[in-house]
Amino acid sequence: LESIAQKFEVTLYIPFEKLVRAFRVYGIDVYYDERTHESDLRKKVVAVSKKQNRDLLGRIREEILNDCGESIGLFVSELTAFYRRKIKTICIMPLHGNRTEVFGVEEAIDFIRKYSGIRDLPPLEYIEVVVTYNNGTVIQGQFREKDEAESFLKKLSANIE
Repeated sequence: LESIAQKFEVTLYIPFEKLVRAFRVYGIDVYYDERTHESDLRKKVVAVSKKQNRDLLGRIREEILNDCGESIGLFVSELTAFYRRKIKTICIMPLHGNRTEVFGVEEAIDFIRKYSGIRDLPPLEYIEVVVTYNNGTVIQGQFREKDEAESFLKKLSANIE
């Protein structure tokens, strides 16, 4: 998970108060604020860093995991789901033609019935790209220029590799 987190620059937030409380349970004061003198802060770091505190730090770690278990579980679950998300299909629909606008359902139905296709291909109106993922997520974009659509797809690719 660490390599995934580094790649996507994600952060799990654990409230400072919960960290302070976990240390306090085992008699270690790690609380500080902007008024804490640097020498006092150094003493706190030294107190926590002592070799004989290794076992104690393991218990403090467990205390934090127990206190924040639900949010840590949710974080890991969402990160895992994102990491496992894969592109299922990419649908590309170039639209050529003149736009026809109507102002009612009956007019729209009448247009569709009479529509016979495009004989000579008019200029590109836009490209629609619809990306469907294996988890059901759909991302859709409409682009006037081909290079915009290409840039969009390259950004998707950058998130996968």
